[in-house]
Amino acid sequence: MSSAKRKQDTSILENKTTSKKLKQTKLPTKPKNTNVKRKAKPQEDEASKNKKLRQTTIPTKPKAQKAKQGETKEDETKEEGDEEKQIDVVPYDILPAIERYKTSCDWYLPTHEEMLMQRRNTLLKIQNNRIIYPIADDVLAATCECSKKKCRVVIVGQDPYISPGQAHGLCFSIPENHRPLPPSLQHIFDECRPGQKDRYDNPCLIGWANQGVLLLNAVLTVFAGQSNSHKGQPVNWEEFTMSILKQAAALDPPPVFLALGGPAYKLVMNVWRGANPKFPVLGFTHPAPLGFKAKSKLPMFYNSKCFEKVNNLLVQRGQDPIKW
Repeated sequence: MSSAKRKQDTSILENKTTSKKLKQTKLPTKPKNTNVKRKAKPQEDEASKNKKLRQTTIPTKPKAQKAKQGETKEDETKEEGDEEKQIDVVPYDILPAIERYKTSCDWYLPTHEEMLMQRRNTLLKIQNNRIIYPIADDVLAATCECSKKKCRVVIVGQDPYISPGQAHGLCFSIPENHRPLPPSLQHIFDECRPGQKDRYDNPCLIGWANQGVLLLNAVLTVFAGQSNSHKGQPVNWEEFTMSILKQAAALDPPPVFLALGGPAYKLVMNVWRGANPKFPVLGFTHPAPLGFKAKSKLPMFYNSKCFEKVNNLLVQRGQDPIKW
């Protein structure tokens, strides 16, 4: 056999061997398509679904445990965080003011003790953790700052201011360093000190009281933020303030009365009707902004020159005018 023929046979044998190996080798297969639709399971009927839903437990917010023995309701509330912590208000006890009134104020009458104690008990009962103005120590300040023996003018207001830090027992007055001034007081200064640049400098009216001006509200207390909240029953301050006004009307000579606002004028006129001799009364609308718009039979406070008229009456009887 020739050399060329042998080489050809060897090449054919090698090719056959290679082909056999290739057939035996596993070729990588294409991954199965996972998106191939499977056989649909038989659908559950509606009753089965509802049964499973009922058996499923839905996770809920754990309920707050009951307060352990010795814990307060406040502790429980704080733990739950559902309610704001309530601030405890000091009980409104006017007993110290009553004792001071009995010993140092010449307006005191024996009948006043029982009258004031009734109002003390009522205020404590109805307070219900609410703020009352003025502070309890100042509730009778008007009668203590102006003595009966030197009283020449009585200014009657409605009830105390309802905002923090304003009311201090004298009608329309506020503490010296308190700002801003209530609109009522601004209008009063505009009327009694017209054109004065410094008319708002001192909003405290104790200087008027020292000259013999009784600055008395018809109602001596009020809930914070609620005008007229102590008007009439159950507190009925009007019975006490009317007793003070009757004493003033009986003075010789009787003081000049200036009533600002409908409720104040009504109270003064109740005293005037039973007085003998009669005393001079000037009545005007309330100096608050609402008083400028309110329909009233009383003359308008604005531009009334009411303080000038009070002084004119004092001068006519030979008394010194008030330095407003």
